[in-house]
Amino acid sequence: MFFFIPENIIFLVSFFLVVAIGLIELLAMIFGMSLFIHADDFLSSHIDGGDSLFAQGLDWLNRGKVPFLILLVLFLSCFSLSGFVIQWLVVVLVKSPFPSAVIAVPVLIFTVFLVKRCTLFIAKVIPQHESSAISEGEFIGCMAIITGGEGRVNSPAQCRFVDKYNQTHYLLVQPESADEVFNPGDKVLITTRVSSSVFIAVHNPWPAHL
Repeated sequence: MFFFIPENIIFLVSFFLVVAIGLIELLAMIFGMSLFIHADDFLSSHIDGGDSLFAQGLDWLNRGKVPFLILLVLFLSCFSLSGFVIQWLVVVLVKSPFPSAVIAVPVLIFTVFLVKRCTLFIAKVIPQHESSAISEGEFIGCMAIITGGEGRVNSPAQCRFVDKYNQTHYLLVQPESADEVFNPGDKVLITTRVSSSVFIAVHNPWPAHL
């Protein structure tokens, strides 16, 4: 079968990585977590403001306008599909596939520019569909429920809350003091923003009312 020939192995691996990311994200959501939050927070902590070629490449691909995990899935999908299509055209024209190491280079270059165009389009479309969304700054003052992990200082836990537009958000929160711990099911009040997806919170100050 064409898709499983040795010359297509690199494109097949990319396809299965997309499937794996989708399955892991689905499982994470079932347990009240999200890969999107952890991936973007990791990059914010380790890459933002960096001068490395990798960081500059991500910025060129509009990472700031599109969540990193979406960017990764888009890149892998474009690389896989473009590779299969170009390899198929090669087989049709010359009756024999090119070695994966040879065809991967032009496919990679094509993918980079294709992803660049796609992210520009997505960045324009997303705000139109999220006109009722609140900004991250408006998360402060919201009441959330701890859904995963044990939250301590410098070791945030996953929390969930529903905004005034009935949209669900998943964040990472940590207590302000070392003697405070967040456990699953605890209600917390978000008070301060630490990074793109990590916030400081306190236990519900009005347990009798909320």
